[in-house]
Amino acid sequence: AQTWNELGTLAVLAEAGYHAVAIDWPGSGATPSWAAVDGDELLGGVCAELGGRSIVLVAPSLGGRFAVEFLQRSPAARSVAGLVAIAPALTRAVEEPWTQPTLLVWGERDEVVPLEWGQTLAQRLAARLEVLPGAGHPCYLEQPERFHALLLGFLAALE
Repeated sequence: AQTWNELGTLAVLAEAGYHAVAIDWPGSGATPSWAAVDGDELLGGVCAELGGRSIVLVAPSLGGRFAVEFLQRSPAARSVAGLVAIAPALTRAVEEPWTQPTLLVWGERDEVVPLEWGQTLAQRLAARLEVLPGAGHPCYLEQPERFHALLLGFLAALE
Protein backbone atom coordinates (compact mmCIF):
# COMPACT_ATOMS: atom_id res chain seq x y z
CA ALA A 1 0.00 0.00 0.00
CA GLN A 2 2.88 2.33 0.80
CA THR A 3 4.26 1.90 -2.72
CA TRP A 4 1.02 3.15 -4.28
CA ASN A 5 1.15 6.17 -1.99
CA GLU A 6 4.83 6.93 -2.64
CA LEU A 7 4.40 6.43 -6.39
CA GLY A 8 1.60 8.97 -6.36
CA THR A 9 -0.99 6.55 -7.71
CA LEU A 10 -3.44 7.15 -4.87
CA ALA A 11 -3.15 10.92 -5.34
CA VAL A 12 -3.55 10.64 -9.13
CA LEU A 13 -6.70 8.57 -8.68
CA ALA A 14 -8.11 10.92 -6.03
CA GLU A 15 -7.44 13.97 -8.23
CA ALA A 16 -9.34 12.24 -11.05
CA GLY A 17 -12.30 11.66 -8.73
CA TYR A 18 -11.77 7.98 -7.95
CA HIS A 19 -11.90 6.40 -4.51
CA ALA A 20 -8.92 4.06 -4.18
CA VAL A 21 -8.18 1.53 -1.47
CA ALA A 22 -4.70 0.02 -1.31
CA ILE A 23 -4.16 -3.19 0.63
CA ASP A 24 -1.07 -5.15 1.54
CA TRP A 25 -1.14 -8.87 1.01
CA PRO A 26 -0.61 -10.62 4.37
CA GLY A 27 3.11 -10.83 4.96
CA SER A 28 3.81 -7.89 2.63
CA GLY A 29 4.34 -4.24 3.44
CA ALA A 30 3.13 -3.40 6.94
CA THR A 31 0.68 -6.30 7.15
CA PRO A 32 1.68 -9.23 9.36
CA SER A 33 1.68 -12.76 7.96
CA TRP A 34 -1.31 -14.97 8.48
CA ALA A 35 -1.04 -18.69 9.10
CA ALA A 36 -2.99 -19.43 5.93
CA VAL A 37 -4.10 -16.93 3.34
CA ASP A 38 -7.01 -17.70 1.06
CA GLY A 39 -6.74 -15.16 -1.73
CA ASP A 40 -10.34 -15.62 -2.84
CA GLU A 41 -11.57 -15.09 0.71
CA LEU A 42 -9.41 -11.99 1.21
CA LEU A 43 -10.35 -10.34 -2.09
CA GLY A 44 -13.98 -11.40 -1.67
CA GLY A 45 -14.01 -9.78 1.76
CA VAL A 46 -12.57 -6.55 0.39
CA CYS A 47 -15.18 -6.51 -2.39
CA ALA A 48 -17.97 -7.18 0.13
CA GLU A 49 -16.69 -4.41 2.40
CA LEU A 50 -16.75 -1.96 -0.51
CA GLY A 51 -20.36 -2.89 -1.19
CA GLY A 52 -22.03 -1.78 -4.38
CA ARG A 53 -19.14 0.33 -5.64
CA SER A 54 -17.73 -0.29 -9.07
CA ILE A 55 -14.54 -2.16 -8.18
CA VAL A 56 -11.48 -2.29 -10.40
CA LEU A 57 -8.62 -4.43 -9.15
CA VAL A 58 -5.12 -3.09 -9.84
CA ALA A 59 -2.61 -5.78 -9.06
CA PRO A 60 1.08 -6.22 -9.91
CA SER A 61 3.01 -9.48 -10.09
CA LEU A 62 1.99 -11.88 -7.30
CA GLY A 63 -1.05 -9.75 -6.49
CA GLY A 64 -1.94 -10.03 -10.17
CA ARG A 65 -1.86 -13.80 -9.90
CA PHE A 66 -4.23 -13.69 -6.91
CA ALA A 67 -6.56 -11.30 -8.76
CA VAL A 68 -6.61 -13.52 -11.88
CA GLU A 69 -7.35 -16.61 -9.78
CA PHE A 70 -10.10 -14.71 -7.92
CA LEU A 71 -11.78 -13.67 -11.18
CA GLN A 72 -11.60 -17.24 -12.50
CA ARG A 73 -13.21 -19.02 -9.60
CA SER A 74 -14.90 -16.84 -7.01
CA PRO A 75 -18.60 -15.95 -7.15
CA ALA A 76 -17.68 -12.71 -5.32
CA ALA A 77 -15.80 -11.63 -8.47
CA ARG A 78 -19.13 -10.60 -10.03
CA SER A 79 -18.77 -7.30 -8.16
CA VAL A 80 -15.53 -6.52 -10.03
CA ALA A 81 -15.94 -4.15 -12.98
CA GLY A 82 -12.42 -4.57 -14.37
CA LEU A 83 -8.85 -5.67 -13.83
CA VAL A 84 -5.52 -3.95 -14.39
CA ALA A 85 -2.93 -6.69 -14.02
CA ILE A 86 0.72 -5.73 -14.15
CA ALA A 87 2.76 -8.74 -15.30
CA PRO A 88 0.78 -11.19 -13.16
CA ALA A 89 3.03 -13.97 -11.87
CA LEU A 90 0.83 -16.84 -13.00
CA THR A 91 1.90 -20.38 -12.22
CA ARG A 92 -0.49 -21.96 -14.74
CA ALA A 93 -2.53 -21.08 -17.78
CA VAL A 94 -5.83 -19.27 -17.43
CA GLU A 95 -8.50 -21.94 -17.45
CA GLU A 96 -11.68 -19.88 -17.62
CA PRO A 97 -11.68 -16.39 -19.08
CA TRP A 98 -13.82 -13.80 -17.33
CA THR A 99 -16.09 -11.17 -18.80
CA GLN A 100 -14.69 -8.13 -17.00
CA PRO A 101 -12.62 -5.74 -19.13
CA THR A 102 -8.92 -6.34 -18.54
CA LEU A 103 -5.83 -4.23 -19.12
CA LEU A 104 -2.50 -6.04 -18.98
CA VAL A 105 0.60 -3.91 -18.48
CA TRP A 106 4.05 -5.38 -19.10
CA GLY A 107 7.60 -4.17 -19.20
CA GLU A 108 9.29 -4.87 -22.51
CA ARG A 109 12.33 -6.23 -20.67
CA ASP A 110 10.54 -8.16 -17.95
CA GLU A 111 12.86 -11.00 -16.90
CA VAL A 112 10.55 -12.32 -14.17
CA VAL A 113 7.37 -12.87 -16.19
CA PRO A 114 8.27 -12.90 -19.90
CA LEU A 115 6.39 -10.62 -22.27
CA GLU A 116 5.40 -13.69 -24.30
CA TRP A 117 3.22 -14.77 -21.36
CA GLY A 118 1.48 -11.40 -21.51
CA GLN A 119 0.88 -11.78 -25.23
CA THR A 120 -0.58 -15.25 -24.73
CA LEU A 121 -2.73 -14.08 -21.82
CA ALA A 122 -4.00 -11.07 -23.76
CA GLN A 123 -4.99 -13.31 -26.65
CA ARG A 124 -6.71 -15.83 -24.35
CA LEU A 125 -8.69 -13.12 -22.56
CA ALA A 126 -9.23 -10.77 -25.50
CA ALA A 127 -7.59 -8.23 -23.18
CA ARG A 128 -5.71 -5.08 -24.03
CA LEU A 129 -1.95 -5.43 -23.58
CA GLU A 130 0.21 -2.34 -23.11
CA VAL A 131 3.98 -2.78 -23.21
CA LEU A 132 6.20 -0.18 -21.58
CA PRO A 133 9.35 0.13 -23.73
CA GLY A 134 12.63 -0.47 -21.94
CA ALA A 135 10.93 -1.30 -18.63
CA GLY A 136 11.49 -4.40 -16.53
CA HIS A 137 9.16 -6.35 -14.25
CA PRO A 138 8.21 -3.44 -11.99
CA CYS A 139 7.29 -1.37 -15.04
CA TYR A 140 4.77 0.75 -13.12
CA LEU A 141 7.60 1.81 -10.78
CA GLU A 142 9.97 2.54 -13.66
CA GLN A 143 7.48 4.53 -15.74
CA PRO A 144 4.82 5.82 -13.32
CA GLU A 145 3.59 8.65 -15.57
CA ARG A 146 2.92 6.24 -18.43
CA PHE A 147 1.32 3.73 -16.07
CA HIS A 148 -0.92 6.40 -14.54
CA ALA A 149 -2.03 7.54 -18.00
CA LEU A 150 -2.90 3.96 -18.96
CA LEU A 151 -4.75 3.40 -15.68
CA LEU A 152 -6.79 6.61 -15.96
CA GLY A 153 -7.62 5.86 -19.59
CA PHE A 154 -8.81 2.37 -18.70
CA LEU A 155 -10.94 3.64 -15.82
CA ALA A 156 -12.49 6.37 -17.97
CA ALA A 157 -13.42 3.79 -20.63
CA LEU A 158 -15.33 1.79 -17.99
CA GLU A 159 -17.61 4.72 -17.09
